[in-house]
Amino acid sequence: MKFIVRWLFRLLLLLLVLTVAALLLKDSVLKELTETRLRQRTGLETQIGRLEAHLLSPTLTLHNVKLFNPPEYGGTPFLEIPDATLQYDRLALATGRLRWRLIRLHLAELTIVRDAQGGANLPVIRAAITHRTARPGFATWRFGGIDTLNLTLERIRAYQLGSKTPPATFHLGLQNEILRDLRTSADVEKALLDLVTRLGLGPYLQTPAATNSAATRRR
Repeated sequence: MKFIVRWLFRLLLLLLVLTVAALLLKDSVLKELTETRLRQRTGLETQIGRLEAHLLSPTLTLHNVKLFNPPEYGGTPFLEIPDATLQYDRLALATGRLRWRLIRLHLAELTIVRDAQGGANLPVIRAAITHRTARPGFATWRFGGIDTLNLTLERIRAYQLGSKTPPATFHLGLQNEILRDLRTSADVEKALLDLVTRLGLGPYLQTPAATNSAATRRR
């Protein structure tokens, strides 16, 4: 579960990095460029409803962001983010560091899909992103921390391809959870792991290998 939490954080960070990388472009071009780069770096179909770069403040807003599952996992929405607000540190950005004054993230839905053989979409997507971001030419930015992370998490859906059983839905009901002074990526990952544990999401985020291993230990 820990590596899944770490990977989900890095996926969201990738979204933020690619958005900031095109800051100086007009909003419509910025949206299209961010969508294109996310497709290239994740291999996932991506849609961004609206993206706004505020001229008088170091703030970005994104609306109706969707990343879709690979075709072999149904091509359905994987992540749905109705809105996100990002306030970044201009001085840190000038030195190649991404330091966030505020990240307000509303995650409406995360969908976990398993196939008939027990494989899951999360490890497949993770492997594709790891491979694509390791290619030469991928810009690297130093993570400079998050002063305030405001999280709203609505639900996780899980289902098996081809099954007649309706998807299982776990309603999180987390509204404006505040995490402060996350100075390193390890701080962020620990805070998210603690949150996942508190919400009881471990069984949803287990990989097939981890689930099988746990079942073996219980025998």
